[in-house]
Amino acid sequence: MPRPQTQPNLQATPGALRRAFAGGIAAQLLTIGIARFAYTPLLPAMQAEAGLSPRAAGLLGALIYAGYLAAVLLLSGLRRPGHRLAVYRACLVLAVASTAAMAMTDRLWIWGLARFLGGAAGAGGMLLAAEFILGWLRARGARPELGPHFTGLGLGICLSGLAVLALDPLAGWRGQWAGFAVIALLLVPAAWHLVPRPASAAGPPRAAGPSPAAAEGGAGRRWFALFGAGYLL
Repeated sequence: MPRPQTQPNLQATPGALRRAFAGGIAAQLLTIGIARFAYTPLLPAMQAEAGLSPRAAGLLGALIYAGYLAAVLLLSGLRRPGHRLAVYRACLVLAVASTAAMAMTDRLWIWGLARFLGGAAGAGGMLLAAEFILGWLRARGARPELGPHFTGLGLGICLSGLAVLALDPLAGWRGQWAGFAVIALLLVPAAWHLVPRPASAAGPPRAAGPSPAAAEGGAGRRWFALFGAGYLL
């Protein structure tokens, strides 16, 4: 596979690196830490206060994984960087909406839809933010290391647990979901504006090209799908 060509006027300055990784961490906190993992520490409260049965709890968990799979299948066939950017931003919106929906009702079918969309937002947000940051680093000749970005995954899981510890004495399950929705909304600007856009979606000066995941054609899409399936399992 040919190496990506760097452009001399593009540099990954320390400040630019910090902004890009801050955006990636915000995306992980939002789409993984809240949209996906808030359900886990809130499950005992939902069972005790909202009467959620073990069977229904398992169904909601399964729908999260179904959302993962749906997002991976969608992304594995989506080639245009502009479309992938649109999906990423839709994932940010869905992360907030699916979290807020959990606080607005106690109907199981709405919870199920919200958990499916939360799972899709989690997988899509995580994969696309990593893809955009990696492409941005490679275009600037920087080391393609995503370690700082993926710290957001662990921080997001910690955030969901710590937030429940803080909110539990103050509010029931509904209030805690509402609190998570507020936190999610506050994370959107950083995840939206600081994560670098894919090259051909960033503006007219550069020629359009396929996304890194699709650049190798069918083989690249298959590897992308397998990566997502591995995360799902």
